[in-house]
Amino acid sequence: QASRFAHVDSNILLWGETGTGKELFAQSIHNESERANGPFVAVNCAAIPENLMESELFGYEPGAFTGASKTGKAGLFEAAHEGTIFLDEVSEIPLTLQSRLLRVIQEREVRQVGANRVIPINVRIICATNRDLADMIRQGKFREDLYYRLKVLSVILPPLRQREGDIFLIMQHYLTYYARKFGKKNVILTKEAASVAENYSWPGNIREIRNVSEQLAVLCEGEEILPGDIAGVLPAERKHETPPQAAGNETPNLKNLQRR
Repeated sequence: QASRFAHVDSNILLWGETGTGKELFAQSIHNESERANGPFVAVNCAAIPENLMESELFGYEPGAFTGASKTGKAGLFEAAHEGTIFLDEVSEIPLTLQSRLLRVIQEREVRQVGANRVIPINVRIICATNRDLADMIRQGKFREDLYYRLKVLSVILPPLRQREGDIFLIMQHYLTYYARKFGKKNVILTKEAASVAENYSWPGNIREIRNVSEQLAVLCEGEEILPGDIAGVLPAERKHETPPQAAGNETPNLKNLQRR
């Protein structure tokens, strides 16, 4: 889906739990698109203070507010001109600012804070969230019209617990990567150790499996990762959890998103 979506210019909404690789997908879509030679601007909406978000996204005129630069500043949408802007954790954009974003999407132009003129922009918008935006709409926390503007196309990234067969491949990939990085011999994940990994729920998904693999590569003194090695680095409170049903029996969130 992502590969096909890369070749059109429609807005995309990526949904997935934390650590499933949403920014990696967004970057890959950009790299395969006709905008690949343009900028890719990634914005973590949750990391920008609410009182600064408008000026960061849309820019500001010289002296637009107390503490503003005397020369003004271009916004992130302007920085992404002729390329792609990736709005990660889009659910964290304040309701008061969502109407501004909607207008930018509709009109393809931005108005800097304190400015009277508008600036045309040509950007492709990719958004990502781990929240149920439809539920936020019902709670009055997200604009419905903005939701449908952002979710022209959508990609659902399944969690690792629904991708049991991938766990061995991903962990072995990172073990090999970190072994080389740390100047060690190649480290092999045994089938027995892989079985322990596959029975863990991986709430942090690929981000967590990468961190665990790095720790294993540092600690490993031989050439094999054994079951006890993995058990020793996994959080004790989650070692014996029974993972949810594998792919085919999707979580309620995924079902809801697919219906929408």
